Amino acid sequence: MLYLDLPDDPAGAEWAYHPAVEVVPCTPAVWQRLCGTPAPADLGDKQRGVMADGLARLRAAGMDWSLMLDADELVHGDMHRALAGAGGEAGAGTAALVTLEPAEALRHPEMGEGLFDPRWFKRLSRGSRVEALRLREAYGDIPLMPASGFFGHTSGKTFVRTDVPIDLYSLHLPEHSRIRHGQVAARDVLLLHFDVLPHDAWCDRWRMRARAGVHYCDRRPQLDLIRALLEADDAAGLRALYDRWYFADADRLAWLQEAGLAMRLEIPARLFSAPA
Repeated sequence: MLYLDLPDDPAGAEWAYHPAVEVVPCTPAVWQRLCGTPAPADLGDKQRGVMADGLARLRAAGMDWSLMLDADELVHGDMHRALAGAGGEAGAGTAALVTLEPAEALRHPEMGEGLFDPRWFKRLSRGSRVEALRLREAYGDIPLMPASGFFGHTSGKTFVRTDVPIDLYSLHLPEHSRIRHGQVAARDVLLLHFDVLPHDAWCDRWRMRARAGVHYCDRRPQLDLIRALLEADDAAGLRALYDRWYFADADRLAWLQEAGLAMRLEIPARLFSAPA
């Protein structure tokens, strides 16, 4: 299932003839059916509506599992083995949710400006003292750095068994209460998040967050600092902050890799080709 937020997205025409893909342009009529309004303003409402609809369609088609991905995400690893193993861990195939650990694309010297150009990825820090020390060594003494490092999304995504009674649809981890063996983690399978925004787009995102009054519990100090720079129209300060937080030169890459907090992946170019 490929849901297009913009009904006239060119991707729809590219994928329309693929036998394994059903394209759903999200017209006002579709949004009315999914969300109860022809023009939902909240991204979370859109995502919940799409997830509920996709899960119901896959269930009706006889599919066993569902996974909702954004356009800037890929799954790296053997999904079939992970899902088969999850049933064994949870007992007699009763695993309901299989979570994927996130790995986030990292800006580095050799990459271009394309969305899927990065080949270096940050691994999620679990907040141990050793990892915290290695992050400090890699980034320097940055008081505003959260325990996870500069991660955009720390939750990853979740495979959902299609026959699971979902109580609350959410993008990263749907909730259910009537399955005895609920949630297991996939082994050796990662959610790759290509959240590597160019500087101008990064500034625009934080401007939007500042205007909307968004408060992230682990990013509030960052938001306050960036808001102050935005209000002062300090372009040089914003650029310096962006480079310090989000760019990894050779030395930083080496520090992160040695600490197990970064890795290089060779991703086949065919994955980004137009469908045949």
